[in-house]
Amino acid sequence: MTSLVINISISRHPVTTVSACVLGGRELTGSPEDAILWIMNDCLFCRIARGEIPCKKIYEDEELLAFHDIAPQAPVHFLVIPKRHIDNVMELEAADASLAGRILFKAQELAVSLGCAEKGARFVVNCKSDGGQSVNHLHLHALGGRQLSWPPG
Repeated sequence: MTSLVINISISRHPVTTVSACVLGGRELTGSPEDAILWIMNDCLFCRIARGEIPCKKIYEDEELLAFHDIAPQAPVHFLVIPKRHIDNVMELEAADASLAGRILFKAQELAVSLGCAEKGARFVVNCKSDGGQSVNHLHLHALGGRQLSWPPG
C-alpha cells in the first residue's frame, strides 16, 4: 500500500499554482485543485494492480497483471499490464526491454490457454491520444475468438 503525506502550511498568500512537484514519476503543474484531483484519482491500472479496484484476474506475478477487459470487443479480450507505472510504450527505456518481452510473451501464453492457438489473436498496444490509448498506463490488449476486421479504427 502506498501512502502519501501532504504538508499544508497556512499563510496570508493563497497558493494559486503547483509547480516542480513530482508524484509517482509524473510532474504535476497547474492549479492546486488539479493536483489534488490527480492524487485522488490516481492511475486506474495502478489501483487495479494494488488490489484497490477489483478485476477479473487471469494471471499475476511480481511484475505483471492480466485481467479481462471490462468492455470486451471480442469473445476473448484481456489486458496485460506491468504493475510498475509506465505511461505508454513511448516511455519504455532500454532497461525495460525484458519487461516488454515478458508482457508480449505472457499475452501469447494466455491467449493460447483461452483457446486462440488454432485461429490466432490480435495483440495491440495503443499509445497516447492519436493511438487510441484511453488509460495512461502501458497495457497490451489481446483479442481473439472471432474474425477481426482491418483496418481497426
